[in-house]
Amino acid sequence: MAGNAQSPLIVVGMHRSGTTMVTRLLEQAGLFMGKEKQGDDEALFFLRMNEWLQKSTGGEWDNPEYMSQLLGHAEYRALVTDYLRSALGSRHLVSYLGLAKYLRYRSLHKLDFPWGWKDPRNSYSLPMWLDIFPRAKILHIYRNGIDVAQSLRVRARQQLADNATLHEVRKKRGLYWFKHKNTPFTGSLRCLELDYAFQLWASYTETAIRNLEAASNPSFTVKYEDFLSDPLTWLTRIVEFCELETTDGQLAALAGQVRKDRAYAYKAEPELARFYEGVQDNPLIRRLGYA
Repeated sequence: MAGNAQSPLIVVGMHRSGTTMVTRLLEQAGLFMGKEKQGDDEALFFLRMNEWLQKSTGGEWDNPEYMSQLLGHAEYRALVTDYLRSALGSRHLVSYLGLAKYLRYRSLHKLDFPWGWKDPRNSYSLPMWLDIFPRAKILHIYRNGIDVAQSLRVRARQQLADNATLHEVRKKRGLYWFKHKNTPFTGSLRCLELDYAFQLWASYTETAIRNLEAASNPSFTVKYEDFLSDPLTWLTRIVEFCELETTDGQLAALAGQVRKDRAYAYKAEPELARFYEGVQDNPLIRRLGYA
């Protein structure tokens, strides 16, 4: 079995950038992305390890820049990598593989079928994962920063409204114990404002690009808006990159699930269109072809 072992596909890209859409299509095309996943198709096993990596440096998903300190410290990086290798061989792996696959394989290094995982935090932790899976393939998906920032802001404001309602209930009941989960707001303060959400997009995207350029691994990069404009062509190319076995009919059916109207949504919103005018000279906006 070891001779047929396959290396993973590591999906990187900023939150709200289409990574969920693409990976769900790849799953239907035969790519295993984990047994236990949260709603956005992120395998809980790898999500928790990426969260642990960020928290070990004092960061969070919306404050991820501290990860560079870990990557730049050779001794600590080696220690953390060793810990990750141990975790990958632990019984917790059943969360990713499911019981049947876990009992059969016991190790990710023995998997003989296409597999991988998706997590925006991979944009930062990619070098760590490549230390462990040196032959991994990398799929990078990016989207324009204005639509990403707006999506993050909408979600953060909804979380604030939900938390405010819950806070009033707790206050009336006299529930004042001081625990993180009982704070008035448990979402992202950084994403409540468009400017800061845009900066977060830039941080993730620049880091993903930098880490891809530093890696010698096979990689494939796709622009979200290009994918929406011609989903069949782009899905076919990605499936070929992942070496998945599909038919033309299967690919056509999968491509038919894609909603093309999600591209450049900001153009229909006056506030967002004005915001674009203020950032169109941003170097990253220009580099990615959004100017």
